[in-house]
Amino acid sequence: MGPRWKGKGSKAKAASEPISGIVSSLQSSLITTNCKGLLSGCSVLLEANLEQSEILNSACFGRAITTSQKHNQWYEFGLEEAFYLCYTLKCLDIVDHDGIMKSDIELWHNMCSKVETFLELYKAYSHLRNKNWVSIRCGLCCISSSSSISSF
Repeated sequence: MGPRWKGKGSKAKAASEPISGIVSSLQSSLITTNCKGLLSGCSVLLEANLEQSEILNSACFGRAITTSQKHNQWYEFGLEEAFYLCYTLKCLDIVDHDGIMKSDIELWHNMCSKVETFLELYKAYSHLRNKNWVSIRCGLCCISSSSSISSF
């Protein structure tokens, strides 16, 4: 089965804006603004500006949280997503409820203690993300650097 395109103009949009470029833009934006994610239970919360919000949505990172704020948007990341942004892309610092930044090792131990299958989830998530695949709500969607998209 070949690639499946959802929506009119999706194939052209993917060709003009490959996911690897979108992730690179996100990485640059988060580093430039020195973003900090807040470790909250089994997720990480991030306040993003409008530009970052658009990039997060385009790159399929996190889930937007509805708030009354007009100029910023809050996002909730799963632990594997947050660790990927922190450890692999090195574009997000994660702090605890006291505002103290967690090291990669502290985060790893914390996340493994919260979710029994964190090791397996992170390994799978990072493997697929490194291949420019993204996880979406209804299943897996492959977006490769050559801009092919297929759904399973």
